[in-house]
Formats: sequence, structure tokens, C-alpha cells
Amino acid sequence: MRVVEAVPEELSRGVDRKLVCTILSRELEKGEKRPWVLVIDDDEHIRQLFELELTEAGYDVVAIAREDGVFQQMKTIQPNVAILDLQLADHGGLDLLRQIREAYPHMPIILCSPYDSYKSSPKAAAADFYVIKSHDLADLRTKVKRAVTARSHAQSSSQV
Repeated sequence: MRVVEAVPEELSRGVDRKLVCTILSRELEKGEKRPWVLVIDDDEHIRQLFELELTEAGYDVVAIAREDGVFQQMKTIQPNVAILDLQLADHGGLDLLRQIREAYPHMPIILCSPYDSYKSSPKAAAADFYVIKSHDLADLRTKVKRAVTARSHAQSSSQV
């Protein structure tokens, strides 16, 4: 039986059914779990670029365009790290950064923007890492790896 057929409709209500199936498939696979990355960016090309790059780097990625579904997605996938666009169309990314930080104080958050001037904003200090958007995604991969590693170490030391 395929996982898609095994997911009851009521289980996936209000959540992307494909996402629920992906999560269940990962849980059924043998081996090490891949870390989850949530990308929040209103630019479709950036979402696709980040998703492709990070998937190839060994992460499971969910990319969303609007901040409306952020907290539902976070409950569903329990990401290891969130990547947040500073300039979201609906509201400022800094406001969403504050809300995420209040709800998930230990989740690493990477703030991204095409400019580096935002780093001096006091509100931006709530982010763990900063990435300037570019075609070279080496810095993004490095920051995601550092964030996931830091989160893993924090979780394992809190369980001791």
C-alpha cells in the first residue's frame, strides 16, 4: 500500500496532504532522519532555488510563500531550522522573526535579504544567522549546516 492511500483525510485536513505523505514516508524509511528546513520567502524563484539546493545537500525542505501558514507548517514538520526572508510582502520579515522566536525560542533562524544593511537593526538580532541572497549558495549551505548542528547539540545536551 502506498503511503498516500494510508493517510486518512481527517489527518491531513488543513495541511498539505502531499506534505503529510512525505513526512510519513520519511518516518517509514530505515536509516537516519534527514533534518527539516522551512523556507519562508515570497519570491518563487528563491523558494525553488533554496529547495533544490538544500534537498541536494541532504535536507528535507518545505518552502512556503506567505506567512499565513508558517505556524501550521512548523507544527506539522517540526523543522530543525527556518530560513526567513526579511522583506515579505504581507508584513515585514522582522515581525514574523519576533513571532517565531517567541513561539520557538530554541529553533535556529536564518534571516536572508539581498542587502546586508539589515544586520544593524535591533530587531534582526533575534536571528541566529544572516545570509545575503545571491546565486552562490555556499554561504546558505554552511549556515544551514551550522544551525542544524547547533540545534542537534542543544537537544542532545538537554536530554542528558
